[in-house]
Amino acid sequence: MAQRKYNWLFFDLDGTLWDFDSNSEYTLHILLQQFAPNLVAREQEFLDAYRKYNDFLWVEYGAGRISKEELRWKRFYEVFLQFEIDDKSLAVDFGEKYISLSPYQTRVVEHSFDVLDYLKSKGYHMYLLTNGFTEIQHIKTTQSGLAPYFEKVFTSDESGYKKPHKLAFDYAIKYVNARKRESLMIGDEWPTDILGAHQAGIDQVYFNTRNQVADCPVTYEIKSLLELKEIL
Repeated sequence: MAQRKYNWLFFDLDGTLWDFDSNSEYTLHILLQQFAPNLVAREQEFLDAYRKYNDFLWVEYGAGRISKEELRWKRFYEVFLQFEIDDKSLAVDFGEKYISLSPYQTRVVEHSFDVLDYLKSKGYHMYLLTNGFTEIQHIKTTQSGLAPYFEKVFTSDESGYKKPHKLAFDYAIKYVNARKRESLMIGDEWPTDILGAHQAGIDQVYFNTRNQVADCPVTYEIKSLLELKEIL
């Protein structure tokens, strides 16, 4: 029997397996009622503003221009400013409550368990490789039921490097004694997951649910996790 092409699979977590958007929206819905009931009627505007600033500040965090602590409150401070609420203490309290509540939400991306069961039955070595904070990501995987599928969760806190930095990938590869040519990175963000893996010499699966154009070569591109069965 011919040797299969891949043996080590590295998954991103947020947006790839753990349904970040749905879990975040539910958490924000609860927190708005508690902290800013006057904004409940404008919840969709709040969510849209949050996505914008959260995405931007995660890029800033990834580039090392802001700290983890700043990210946690500043994304909400910027959103509240859009509604003419200039209150740092509110943003800090809101951010702390968000961090304590959101990881316990359990919705996963469609077909996650089906595909993970399939891959586990095939004997792949599977890991999570995430820029998320260590304590938060472990709660997410445990509460959602994803944890048993993965041999280890690699976070940027642990390695000291954030995707797309090449050393974030090299750290995980070396830790598990994998071979790059037999490794595959699966993720939904091309700047961090796909470009990063490409620059590290690792094949990639771009889980492109937003129909975005990747500014780098992509090994595989999928719209549904079920398509992983065709690749693996």
